[in-house]
Amino acid sequence: MIHWYRQAKELTGDGMTGSGTFAHFRKAKPPTFDGKADPLAAERWIKKIDGIFEAEEVPEDRKVKFATQYLEGEAEFWWDGMKPSLGGRDVIISWEDFKKAFNAQFFPKSFQAKMKGDFVHVSQGDSTVLEYSVRFNQLSRFAEHLVANEEDKADHFLGGLRPEINSALAPFVLTTYKDVLERAIKVEQSILKHGTQGAPQPKRFKPTNVQGSHTDDSGRRRGLSRPGQFKNPSNQGPCNTCGNYHYGECYRKMGVCFSCGKVGHMLRDCPTRRNTPIGNRSCNLCGRQGHLAHQCFRRRNTPFVGRPQENQQRQSTSGKVFAMTKEDAAASNAVVAGNISIASHCAYALFDHGATHSFISTEFAKKLDVLPDPLECELCVDTPTGDFLIGHHVFKRCVIQINNVEMPVDLVELNIRDFDVIIGMDWLSTYRAIVDCFSKKVIFRLSNQPEFSFSGSCQNTSPRLISALQARKLLRKGCCGYLACVKDTSKVVVKLEDVPVVKEFPSVFPEDLLGLPLDREIEFCIELMPSTAPISKAPYRMAPTKLKELKTQLQELLDKGFIRPSVSPWGAPVLFVKKKDGSMRLCIDY
Repeated sequence: MIHWYRQAKELTGDGMTGSGTFAHFRKAKPPTFDGKADPLAAERWIKKIDGIFEAEEVPEDRKVKFATQYLEGEAEFWWDGMKPSLGGRDVIISWEDFKKAFNAQFFPKSFQAKMKGDFVHVSQGDSTVLEYSVRFNQLSRFAEHLVANEEDKADHFLGGLRPEINSALAPFVLTTYKDVLERAIKVEQSILKHGTQGAPQPKRFKPTNVQGSHTDDSGRRRGLSRPGQFKNPSNQGPCNTCGNYHYGECYRKMGVCFSCGKVGHMLRDCPTRRNTPIGNRSCNLCGRQGHLAHQCFRRRNTPFVGRPQENQQRQSTSGKVFAMTKEDAAASNAVVAGNISIASHCAYALFDHGATHSFISTEFAKKLDVLPDPLECELCVDTPTGDFLIGHHVFKRCVIQINNVEMPVDLVELNIRDFDVIIGMDWLSTYRAIVDCFSKKVIFRLSNQPEFSFSGSCQNTSPRLISALQARKLLRKGCCGYLACVKDTSKVVVKLEDVPVVKEFPSVFPEDLLGLPLDREIEFCIELMPSTAPISKAPYRMAPTKLKELKTQLQELLDKGFIRPSVSPWGAPVLFVKKKDGSMRLCIDY
């Protein structure tokens, strides 16, 4: 009772009448947390409680006591077990210490790292621009270093937009996230209004046979599009002014500059280009400084819509990989697999000297804290199954640590399943690595380092099973078969002396029956039909094989004392039943 009274006084503030009491805190209607929701719900609960603390001016020494009153279920059980490790009842626990312990349990670092990886690969897909922006903002707080300023945030958001919206925004220099979002919404609304007439699903619109901004053979830019005024050029046909397919009004017909969009001068006389050094100019395609549109990697990576099919083929290089799955690696003695450290993450790697490049799986790439760089030329990788995989991005200078030696590697992102990374000849040759196929080792002989090696580890493979029909066919063909009897040695065998009542009659439960039971004072018998006489029937002849088997089994029963010789004229019918192993079971009707 005294403890309850003391706790009630602490919660009510011990006579406090202003803000900061539990009564004021309770009036704010703080939410409860039961510990069963997703980690994002735990984060929202902490932020909501923090906001109420700030609004009600709750003292630091009362925050934990107030907040823990709204823990329920699993969360309450967790706090009951965690409280002693933080000091117990007599120690005032700070709010920051509580949040650290709370986040470690319900909002762990592993979940935050997963959200950071999702942000690196976030894209619009089939969602609307507003839905994409909501998802973008939800994930961006997990990777604040990637969106440290407005320009980085705008560029990352622009890169995840659908191609038709991205290409429409390419001619404009957009340096803030707000500008990119507003223009993207306008472009999307214009596409929904004009660009997909008769289409049942506007969000899946993909323009065909239309041309965006590009440079013709004479070096002049033709057919730049104006966002917000899209039409469907596949239905309209080529422009009557410039002869090209493009969206919106023709810049040549309007007489505006292809660089800044203003009237009164042409591209070659544009003051923004003439007065700005090349190093400070912004690319008309991606908005970044330091290069022009014809040097932009987006031009190399993205085929222009509407260009003839033969010109849409992007330059590519070829690659090869010897093993892609654990089955391929197990079938070959020329590869080594094991766990290594890559960028401070444990990865299951395959050292494959038959691979021309080094690769990283898409799932493992989400764990890295770096953004990939686009490849200058797409990489077409030939797989052991005869298929092809296309790589578009590379993670540069990812550090591999073996024997405390750091060795950077460039990893091309591919959709591989069984391995996190595949180390190829580009890295093995750089660090003078020798693959010892017999001992499953990779030996490094660097010029400035003593020789060291990496030993591969064997992964558990699935058991090899065959059906009963296949086993029977193999045995018929002459294959050897082994009969294995599995016995659980860990199971304790119950002894006769340990069983109640049974231990009082050891003669009734021998390990082997040596003969007929002993004579007892009371003869136990069961009469099925009283006063029934034996049936008289003439004996019949038996086949020699069955007669031989009968003599053998009768002799065995005589030796054990189960039967005895008789000169009685009465007999009993005998039947042999063939068992699965081919032997004969003797059945006697007594």
